[in-house]
Amino acid sequence: MLFIDEIIEHVKSNDYSDTPPIKIYYQILLCYKEPDNRQHFDSIKELIKKHIHIFPEIEVAEILDSALNYCIKQMNRSFRICFGGFQFIPRMATAWIATCTGQVNSLPF
Repeated sequence: MLFIDEIIEHVKSNDYSDTPPIKIYYQILLCYKEPDNRQHFDSIKELIKKHIHIFPEIEVAEILDSALNYCIKQMNRSFRICFGGFQFIPRMATAWIATCTGQVNSLPF
């Protein structure tokens, strides 16, 4: 995690408030580093709501996947269900698909 620590320190000591991709990926890294701090996940949710439209499709999938993986890890660690994530991710994915394609297809689950 040494490299991740360096990235976190760099972002923490520099102003990236006007760079949404860095803000989102920073919170994702913090979720991996400090999984018990739910505030990082809540920040990701808010940043996704505000900025997901600026990302290309592949990155949207990666960001949503990271948020969902956080929830799965929380479930596996303590058998707590991360309801905030499981309610949030499908809504965001559906809204994103509708925005990109103009229609919503059946999801594979």
